Parts: sequence; C-alpha cells; structure tokens
Amino acid sequence: MSAHDQMRAMLDQLMGTARNGETNRYSVKFYDSKVCKSFLLGCCPHEILASTRMDLGECPKVHDLALRADYENASKNKDYYYDVDAMEHLQAFIADCDRRTEAAKKRLAETQEELTAEVAAKANAVHELAEEIGKKLAKAEALGEAGQVEESMKLMSEIEELRSEKNRAEQEYRSSIPASTYQQQKLRVCEVCSAYLGIHDNDIRLADHFGGKLHLGFLAIREKLAELEKTAGPRQKELRKTGRDRDHEDRSRSRYVGGRELDRRSRALARSRDRKDTGGREIKPAEERKDRNDGRDRDRDRGERRRSSDRNSRRSRSRDRSRERDRHNDRRRRSRSRERSRRLVLLFFSNPVTTMLTTEFVQLALLFGSGSIFFLFVVLGIVLKVTTTPFPTIVRHRDEEYYIDPDTGDERLFASLDDNPSLKLSVIVPAFDEEKRLPLMLDECLEYLQKRAGKEKDFTYEVIIVSDGSRDRTVDVAMDYSQLHGANKVRVLELVENRGKGGAVRLGMLSSRGQFLLFADADGATKFADYAKLERSMVQMTDTDWKRDALAIGSRAHLEKEATAQRTIFRTILMHGFHFLVWTFAVKKVRDTQCGFKLMSRAAARKLFQVMHVERWAFDVELLFIAQSYNIPIEEVAVNWTEIEGSKLTPFWSWLQMGRDLMLIWFRYAIGAWQLRKEHSGYMVKRSQNKKRFTPVNYKTRWFELTRFYLSYYDIGNLE
Repeated sequence: MSAHDQMRAMLDQLMGTARNGETNRYSVKFYDSKVCKSFLLGCCPHEILASTRMDLGECPKVHDLALRADYENASKNKDYYYDVDAMEHLQAFIADCDRRTEAAKKRLAETQEELTAEVAAKANAVHELAEEIGKKLAKAEALGEAGQVEESMKLMSEIEELRSEKNRAEQEYRSSIPASTYQQQKLRVCEVCSAYLGIHDNDIRLADHFGGKLHLGFLAIREKLAELEKTAGPRQKELRKTGRDRDHEDRSRSRYVGGRELDRRSRALARSRDRKDTGGREIKPAEERKDRNDGRDRDRDRGERRRSSDRNSRRSRSRDRSRERDRHNDRRRRSRSRERSRRLVLLFFSNPVTTMLTTEFVQLALLFGSGSIFFLFVVLGIVLKVTTTPFPTIVRHRDEEYYIDPDTGDERLFASLDDNPSLKLSVIVPAFDEEKRLPLMLDECLEYLQKRAGKEKDFTYEVIIVSDGSRDRTVDVAMDYSQLHGANKVRVLELVENRGKGGAVRLGMLSSRGQFLLFADADGATKFADYAKLERSMVQMTDTDWKRDALAIGSRAHLEKEATAQRTIFRTILMHGFHFLVWTFAVKKVRDTQCGFKLMSRAAARKLFQVMHVERWAFDVELLFIAQSYNIPIEEVAVNWTEIEGSKLTPFWSWLQMGRDLMLIWFRYAIGAWQLRKEHSGYMVKRSQNKKRFTPVNYKTRWFELTRFYLSYYDIGNLE
C-alpha cells in the first residue's frame, strides 16, 4: 500500500465516510446487512487470519474503515447489539476450530502407537515445557525488538531454567520407552490453532510457531471471544426478550463459518437453541418451517445442478479425447498412405524398362496432342471459311439514316462518307448510357471548338453523338446540346439497338461531313485540347490534303509506368498479356491501340470502315491491323489522360473477350475468311463479268443499296 493510500485509510478510520463533507459518497451504510459486523468490532477472522496457512479468503461481506468509524461514532448514542452478532460469529468459528482440533487428535491417536498412562504423562510434560519455552522465547524476541532489553534478559534467564527442566523431563521420557520408539516423532495438536507440534521440535521452531501470525491470530480471536462473552453474553438474552434480533431467521436457517456451511447436526442444534425462549417454551412458527423447507429445496436443487454439471464435464472431456484420438489415427493413416505412394513411385521409376516405356508414352502423348490441336485448327478454319463472308455486311435501319432538327422537329438525312467534305473536322462521340459523363466531355469539346472557330475563320466543325442503344437519358442530354448549339454543329444519331463501340463509331463515320474525322470517348478521359497535337501530326503526314491516307492516334504509353504502380498485380498482368497478344497477332508498330482518341483523314476512313468486321471492344485493333495492311501512315501522339469512374469495361471479362477477338481476327485474315479490298470501284461484279451501275432495287421485302464502299439494306416496313 502506498503512502497516499495509508493516509486515506487513516483518515477514513478517524473521521468516517463524511471526512470530505460528502454525505452521499457511500451507498452502503454500516447498519446494512451486507456489512460485516465482526469487522466493525475489529475481530473478523477473514481479516485476522489473512496471508496465513489458514487464510479464509475475502470476507463475503463489506469491510471498510470508514464504516467502522461511523459505527464507533453512532454506537456512543445507540446500542446496535453488533457485539452480540460478533460474539455469535466468533463462537461458531471457534467451535468449528475446536472440532478440527478434536478430529486431529483422533487421527493422531489412530496413527501413533498407544502409550501407557505413565509414559503419556511424561510426554505431555515435555510438550508443556516446550510450549512454555516457545511462548516465552517469542515474547522475549518481541520485547527485544521493542527495546525493552532488561525484561527480555529476565525472560531469557527463565527460558534457560525451563530448558534444563525440559532436558530432565526428556531423560525421564526416554528412559521409560524403548530406543526404537523414541526415535519416532511424537506429535500433538496445538489447542489454540490446531497446528501439529512435535516432541523433538527445537526452541526456534517452537518460537516461530507461538510467535507466528497464525497462532497469534487465533489467540487474539479467542481472547476477543472471551471478552465478548463477558460483556455481550448477558445482553444476548435481553436482545431476544425485546425481539430485536433482526438476523434471527437467517442465523437459524444457515450458519456459516468463514464462508463455509456448518454440518447438519450443528445447524440442528443451533435451530433448537434459537427456538427456546427464556421460559423454555418451543416456538415453531409456520413461516420458519416454510423457509426451512425452501432452503432444503434450494440445497437439493443446487446439489443436483452441481452433479449434472460434473456429468456433463466428464462427457465433454470424454468426447474431446475421442475426437483427438480419431484425428491422430487419421493423421497416421494419411502418413502411411503417402509413404506407400512415394515408395511405389520410386519403385516404378527406378526400373529401366518402366523408364523407357514412360519416355515413349510421353512422346506419343505429345505427338497425339499436337495432332489433335492441328486437327482442331483445320476444322475451325474450314468452318470459319465456309460460314464467314469475306466482306462485312453493314445493316443500317432507316431511322438511323436521319437526325432530328431540334429547331423544326423535322427529320433530316445524314450526309454520307462517300460525299465530298463540307467541313474541316467531324467529331464522333460514341455513347452508351453516358447520361452523367457526357455533359462534361461535351462542354470541354465544344468550348475548344468554338474558340478555334473564333480564331480561325476557315475552321468549321460538327459533333455527332452516337447513342448506341442507350437506356438512360443520354439521347435527351445530347438533344439539349443540339438545340443549344444548332443542328449544324451538334447532331444526334440514335441507334435502334446496341451494336458495340465499333459499330457506333462506324455509323458515325459514315454520317460525317468533315475532311478529317476524330472519334473521342464520351467519358472525357483525354483532354480535348490535345487535338492540336494530333492535328499537327496529321498536317505533317497529309499536308492538309484529306485525300491522302493517314492516322494520328492518341497514346498513353508514356503513362504506363505510373498506371502499373497504381493498378493491382492482377490487372497489371492482364494489361501486359493483352499487349503481348496485340503485338503477336495484330499490330506491332503501335504501343497503345485502345486509346479512344484517334484522328484520320476522310480517305483513310473510307478504306478502313468498309472492311472492318469487329464492332465490339477490339475494333481498334482490327482498324489498326487493316491500316497496317494498307500501309497507311500511323503516328502515335502522347496525350494527357485521366481515368474517369463509370467505365463500361469490365477488366477481366472484357479483356478475355478482346483476347478472343484478337485471336479470331488474326486467324480469319490468315485463312482468308476475311479479306481486304484491293480495288475500290463503284460497280457490282456479276458472274457474266458485265459491269453495270448498281441502283436501288426491290428484292422481295428488302431494299439493297450498293455505294462505292459498302452494301446496305433495310426492310420495306421501315420505309413507312
């Protein structure tokens, strides 16, 4: 205990619970039943015997020095009869201690050899002298520690006399019994604390016992009990007469000593004493019998629950042992099985004949596997050759050939890629469910184009927004911009059904009017001001002549290291794997094929989009593959790119689909299932080889139209 705690305890002991002026500090008062009354009088066995061999543990009731101080102050004005309670508590405790002493004496009598009366008297004399020596020696040590040297020296002289008497008594005792019997330790029980003492114990051992905390504690308890019996004994009868025994029923039902219940016989005797009044008349109220029966029922239920808990614990331990045994056996069986398998494998491969057969088997398996793969490729090539047309069939519904003029509400026909250009630039924006991201991109795009048009009078432009079967308000948002800027600047091409990004870009290109055509993603990931970089590259390749073939494509290759650092390992592996497939099977001169910011001349667009087959995510790769096959100049230009949330591209499955399309693009062009046009004429070649200008004809219920670069058709029902 620290000095601070000691000072606090001293103040509590001196001044009580209200030492700081706080009357409500303690919720428990000294007169509550949960407060230990023996502690209030300073004689609780739990406190006195603490840290001894017979430590009773913590008292089940409250111990507080402040409450003791409150009681001492209150007892000056009122008698609470707590000394009677303390006396009864100590009587029960000492009675229990005396029973243990008698039981120990009986055990000694049964285990030790029985002595004659004369020998027993001599042994008791030795014990008594040894006990007296031990007591005086302990007292002398205490006086010496207290500084009373003279009194201590007097006691030491008395101790010497007692030692000589003890030696004579031991000689008499030794001469009265055989030598073999004398060597055995003769024990007796201390009458105060029930400890065992030996006849051969030396003086220091005895002094330690009689001066020890256990013996002195029991001695203090017995002295306190004797004092209480003198002062509180007569008042006990007075308390019963006045009927102020508040804990009478509790004491009659259950008596505890140090937190332990007394035996049944002691409880019965206590109840019998409590039922007797001063006149000797026995009192048996109905409530007392009911409480006694309830107590018995509770004890019986408590015992049954304890026995049931013990049974469950034993069963649980048994199950645990069984499960552990089963797991051990399983581990042994698996270990033996693995060992047998390992031995069989070693035996199999250590045989030369087996090794030779295994080598031949592996060679045959490789040969068979290679042949099977080759056969599958041949079959696949034949199927693709038969079922695939060499040139794409471009299907365009009638509604997709018109746009709506927001000023008049009339339908107007889109321009054709075959027509001569009337503008400088056409911007194609494919959009699928881009209601949220499209406005930001259009604001940036139109702001840049308007500034260019204001500075350069010959700079004319149009923006074609291609809604690829959008399900949200993408068309409405695009129409708002068309109404704001006019149909000559912003046009909306609404596709009847979703074709894919490649299909949307193709139809936007076929409906454009510009000398140079740019398609840009609707997410606005690429800064539109970087169009100037693409334009400079295009001017260098074409010298502003739209009839010359050229492609200037935006590239994010310079950002690859930064993107790799930000992506997860899985996405990085997929990215590099896709780039490897592109380089192996399609395009070798372009590092970034998927950037959605590509500028091309009108002549190049006419060549590319009439033979492009893929309309999904991999259309960029086929577009560049065709341009590479036509030897169209391609130049990569680094652009500023920022990843925008809301992408429709699913990283894993979309890249798998793109990888499949890459393989099929290469394979179909390799076997000739897809072909590139070598001549670009406006004639349809028949079997008779007669060249005749093709005009729209009615073939059953479908209209066909052949232009210089593509074949289109639509149903008659859509003409209405």
